[in-house]
Parts: sequence; C-alpha cells; structure tokens
Amino acid sequence: REKVLLMRLLDHVIGHQNIISHMISSYRRGQKGQVQLFVGPSGIGKRQVALGLAQALLCEQGDEACGRCGSCLRLAKQYHEGLLQIAPDGQQIKVEQAHQILEFLHLRAISKARVIIIDQAHAMNLHAANSLLKILEEPPAETYFFLIAPTPRHVLPTLRSRSQLMHFAPVSFEKMKEVLHDISDSSLRAS
Repeated sequence: REKVLLMRLLDHVIGHQNIISHMISSYRRGQKGQVQLFVGPSGIGKRQVALGLAQALLCEQGDEACGRCGSCLRLAKQYHEGLLQIAPDGQQIKVEQAHQILEFLHLRAISKARVIIIDQAHAMNLHAANSLLKILEEPPAETYFFLIAPTPRHVLPTLRSRSQLMHFAPVSFEKMKEVLHDISDSSLRAS
C-alpha cells in the first residue's frame, strides 16, 4: 500500500492552539465568521494560521482539512482557485488590488468557498479600504476574509469595525524549547 502524505497546514503551526481550536469549533457549529482580523507581532504565524483555516474552509471532506483531498493539496502549495492572497504593492495595498478582490468575487465560484487573505491590512490606503467596505459589511455566502496586521489600532476603523478580532501572542519560551527538543529528537532518529 502506498503511504499518503498529509498536507494539513494547521499541523505545522507552532502555538496558537487556542485560536485554532476556537475557529475550528465555530466552523463545526456553522458559525463561520466571514471577516477575521488577526493581530499580533510580525512573524509569529498569523498568516500560516490563516492559510490553515483557508484549507479547512476549502477542504472537500469537511471543516478541519483532511490534508489529502485535491483541494487541501492545492492549498498547501498556495495554488488554489478559491484562494486570493493580497499583500502591499510597494508600501501600500492600492485600490487596484481592492478591485482585484472584487473581480475575484464576481467570478463564478468553482470551489465550495472563497478565501481572501489580506496580509499587512494596515497598509491598505483609504481608497482601497473604501472600495471594500460594502463587500466586508455583507460578504457573499461562503466568502471569508482574513486581514492580518500588527495591531488593531493600525487598521482603519472602518475595516476594524467589520471584523472579528483575534489577538495572537508570541509563542512562549517553554513551547519553543519543546519544539526544538522534538526537532533534535527527530534528527537523531533519522541519522
């Protein structure tokens, strides 16, 4: 029998289990918040959690990401027809990028959901933010936004007010020690 490699992105996140558990639990209950604002220090895994949750939302098997279906595998490679990722073009997220989001949402959906990840949402200029206000206030069915920023105060109030806020804390020293210990144990067994 061929061994199937699982590509569950949430399995590779270090820390943030309380946020992940909360989100997956709400998905199971059918309470999928459509606009999330993930805030916390840079480089601690907010984008990785957003990608893992996108995988769960787009999974063909359910709300947790099986890691095996075509949808999960495509999302693990960040090449999925239901995923759009936006990041600053230079110093800002510009109105053209907001229009790209609107065009993406006007296309006929070919996946079970659509997920838009806006990295560094605090860099969105006023024109871009204003063009997204209506869609963020009333997103189409099965459309989910993950906005990522360092703090809520850096995000325009009009965007912040339309989002559910999730605070990400740095991973604890104890958790990092545990992960490093597991990695060193794995490498010793492999050699």
